[in-house]
Amino acid sequence: MEQPLHSNNRNIQYLSKNSRRAKKLTAAIARMIILDLQPYSKVDNIGLQSLLKIAEPRYEIPSHATFSRSIILYMNNALRKDIQSKVNTDIKEDN
Repeated sequence: MEQPLHSNNRNIQYLSKNSRRAKKLTAAIARMIILDLQPYSKVDNIGLQSLLKIAEPRYEIPSHATFSRSIILYMNNALRKDIQSKVNTDIKEDN
């Protein structure tokens, strides 16, 4: 179920950063940064901000610092754990 909206001083009802929609958008931006080898500052670019305001006006893009310090770091750690688990499984199956 979607989290409740919150508002700021511009009277826009923004999505909660923990809502399913916001999490999906944030993950999609993180994947774009990773797959396209883009700098974290890409999220500060007016073109991406403009696109997202049209696609989902209620979404607040996390800062480039948030992407670099937590979001992509979290994704990297999750991927590392997944790969390690698969390697361990393969090693056990080979023995």
